[in-house]
Amino acid sequence: MAKQKEVKTNAMRILDKFKIDYTHQSYQCNAFVDGSQTADLLNLPYELVYKTLVTEGKSKNYFVFVIPIDLSTSYKIKHRQFLPVSGNQLS
Repeated sequence: MAKQKEVKTNAMRILDKFKIDYTHQSYQCNAFVDGSQTADLLNLPYELVYKTLVTEGKSKNYFVFVIPIDLSTSYKIKHRQFLPVSGNQLS
């Protein structure tokens, strides 16, 4: 019998690449509202649950942001608010 391959999201692949430990949680979702609802369904404190935002910059490079669920985001985020990641170290 073949071993069933674990389905991974891009965020999980990035965490694996940088050898960052995490726990994957799944749940039944009929209608997604927000990350706070997800944390409530999983009985997790908000500070342990994050959302992932992937965007493409003017340079055509992709940027991945991991954001606490209780932090709202703006489409006009200034780049200086974030540290660039190079390899597995902050640059």
